[in-house]
Amino acid sequence: MAGYREHISVSGMMGLAYAFAAIFLLGFTAVQAAVAAILTWVAGMLPDLDSETGRPVRELANVTAAIAPMLVFQHTSSIGVSSDRAFLTALEIY
Repeated sequence: MAGYREHISVSGMMGLAYAFAAIFLLGFTAVQAAVAAILTWVAGMLPDLDSETGRPVRELANVTAAIAPMLVFQHTSSIGVSSDRAFLTALEIY
């Protein structure tokens, strides 16, 4: 069975390949291609979620902890909440 490092490195290379293909062959924007690359890279950790070391679970929890406040911050800003209050809410969630 492949290890954690192999899953991360291969999925990272595949993510880059998907991003380049999306931009140059399919006409996607750079942002869309970057999102696809990052999702592919993160998905490389999924086979290791049941590992005994727990490293993939910790890293996915850290990624989720960083992304969730940004999404809340963006949403609260779009509905008219002041930026100070939105930033405080994002910090509390983190």
